Amino acid sequence: MIKPEITAKWANTEATIILNKNLSDELEDVLKQIHDNVKKPTYSMNYYSSLHDKNVEELINRGFSLEKKTGNQFDGEYYIIKW
Repeated sequence: MIKPEITAKWANTEATIILNKNLSDELEDVLKQIHDNVKKPTYSMNYYSSLHDKNVEELINRGFSLEKKTGNQFDGEYYIIKW
């Protein structure tokens, strides 16, 4: 039976909640890796995952420099993040 409470508004709200959670988790992960790399001490790091455009923008707004690299078929894309 199809649930009547499933509407476009409900779907949009639920998708937005999930997207915001995913963005927050992704940003938290990259900031933790930056924190860990600063302790080495280094001035850049490779982030071996894709980043959502909103998180790229957030990192740039925080003063980081990001360079997107296209890896091979095994590695995929990654970012060089500098501070």
